[in-house]
Amino acid sequence: MAKRLVAFDDQKSGTGLPDAVEAGLNATYVPASAYAKGAVIATVDAFPGLDPTGAADSSIAFQAAVNATPDGARLIVPAGVYKLDSGVAITDRTLTIESYGVTYTKATDGAIFSSAATVDTVYPVTALAAVTVNDENTAPGQRLTVSGSTGWSRGDIVQLVSDDVLPGGLPGNGTNEYRCGQHFMVHAASTGTVDLLGTLYDPMSTNIRVHRMRRHRVVFRGGRFTKTGGGVTVAFTRLVAPEFTDAVVHTTGGQAVSFAGCVGWRADNVVVENAPNIPTSGIFGYGIMNMSSSWGRASRLRIHRVRHAYTNDNSALPAGSTQFHLYGRPFANVVSDSVAIGTDNSAWDTHSGSQAEQFVNCDAIDCYNVYGLRGRGHSVQGGKAVDCQHLLNIFSQTGSNSDSWGHIVDGVHATRITSGNHAIRVDLNPISGVLETRKSMIRNVTIDGAAAHTFAVNNGTLEVDGIMVTAAPTQISNAAVFQLDNANVTGTNVSMDHLQNTAGTGIRFVYVKGATQFTLRRGRWDFTSGNSRMTRIVVRAAGATDTVKISDLSMLNKATAPYDTITSASFVDWSAGFELSSVVMASQASIEDAAKLATIANTRAEVVKLQLYSNTNPYTLAALPAGMFRGQMLVIFTLATTNQSITVPNDAAKKILTATGSDVVLTGTSRPISFVWNGTNWVQI
Repeated sequence: MAKRLVAFDDQKSGTGLPDAVEAGLNATYVPASAYAKGAVIATVDAFPGLDPTGAADSSIAFQAAVNATPDGARLIVPAGVYKLDSGVAITDRTLTIESYGVTYTKATDGAIFSSAATVDTVYPVTALAAVTVNDENTAPGQRLTVSGSTGWSRGDIVQLVSDDVLPGGLPGNGTNEYRCGQHFMVHAASTGTVDLLGTLYDPMSTNIRVHRMRRHRVVFRGGRFTKTGGGVTVAFTRLVAPEFTDAVVHTTGGQAVSFAGCVGWRADNVVVENAPNIPTSGIFGYGIMNMSSSWGRASRLRIHRVRHAYTNDNSALPAGSTQFHLYGRPFANVVSDSVAIGTDNSAWDTHSGSQAEQFVNCDAIDCYNVYGLRGRGHSVQGGKAVDCQHLLNIFSQTGSNSDSWGHIVDGVHATRITSGNHAIRVDLNPISGVLETRKSMIRNVTIDGAAAHTFAVNNGTLEVDGIMVTAAPTQISNAAVFQLDNANVTGTNVSMDHLQNTAGTGIRFVYVKGATQFTLRRGRWDFTSGNSRMTRIVVRAAGATDTVKISDLSMLNKATAPYDTITSASFVDWSAGFELSSVVMASQASIEDAAKLATIANTRAEVVKLQLYSNTNPYTLAALPAGMFRGQMLVIFTLATTNQSITVPNDAAKKILTATGSDVVLTGTSRPISFVWNGTNWVQI
């Protein structure tokens, strides 16, 4: 008889059984009236204690409805308001809860719904080795040696963990540490061995264990959730393919939705309207929180007034912990086609222990920062930002030298980045001060309205390409396109437009400090003629040991000066209207000042022109700097209005050898003379 009830799928209340029999069955099992096409309907009649007005607490009755729903079936909740102050737990179950037209409330701490799978049998791993697994082609794999037979089969998902400290993550306290863990799929299993498909991303050698993920899936569809107590509003733990869809979290005392140790999770068409962010009280309001979960996807999110619309993390654990859902990195999760509005911190965020996260077409409006990248190998593809303070932050977590490298940012467009500090920041290894040599890449980025430095890079290696920036009408003093401190930055196709900028002094293209290496290939810098606020192409900090290599910087007009000083290994090739870096001009007393002639050495032009002029006194040319390369040519000429003699000495000490072995005297009517750098001297030809 029970089987008949479970299979019953018409929508009539009758079963065709005698009334007494039906009444008895209804008293023992879920009433037949609660079933509709294989689903349980959480009616007041079926589950006394449910109060769809929200006046009374429905927790006990709702828990009964969950418990009564057959595994794999749907629980349909009629429209109404349900107070669930005691929360509802779903453990080792597969079911779908449909809550369209429903509001859930909770005024106490803890989740409204907590869905979890328990940990399956844990097997110690006595040996772990990289292998090759084979189907049509070969692929990387891992072979585990275990005791006995696991009973696992191809396609099972497992979690491999160890007590090794996670490389590049946050430091622990010596007892609680961030530890290694990774999800894999079983390729093959036999007595004593299990072959897993995939690359091991972190070395494991200490107390290695493995367990199979139980195949329990919990799905929420629809519903409006509001909670004034602390903690997560809806929590998923150790589940395979859990889903949270078509839902609104009106407010939460902490995190709206949490996925911890889950695989293949899904959040779609989710709105979060408020998650208070009060760090001083230990309240961190997140939209979607991912703790050590893998291969998940969030899409069509609209997240308002939170700390982070999406973030991830892992937790510090003691050795031998059984909290397997907190081992390992958040890995290869994707957030797409979503918008964050008014976040207090980075809208789209990652933490130090994460790897290979993706943000695809994720937008931000009125946010403190748009993308915050910590960890390894994240990517941002597309996305629009409007009226945000900062655009991108690649950084080590505060107070640590934790990882942040290998990121790729491509195709982001921003309108009005308002911070008085920077639009894009790379700030790594604040404690050690060591340069991070593993680079990140940024390409195809446009910013319409940058109020400060475009790039501020400290201890980072960065490659940029296809950058177009328009300065805000007012910029901070000493704003730079590149503000670099102990950095290694390479740029290609970088354009900066100051034509509409009317306020801000001391503006420069690049500022270098420390042992910075800066290379630019093809750049553009536009500003109005005679604009004395555009002071230098290059500004060097005191004590800098930099190398600056700028090839082909095209300016609409000339900056006040290319630079004040520059190192011997550096060069700046620029053009400004009809003026070129390959034309060096010296007049009057500067003819005898070797420092004024030093710019000859700072261009890669094959032919450098030295223009001399005097109408006051005769002068003798000062010592010339070494050429940039052997075979470089120097053409010396005088302006026609020169009416004083200028002597070009034959003097090896000045690196000048004339063709006749004698001094050459030039006037305004003299023909140009040419020299070639032979590696030691400028030799007249």
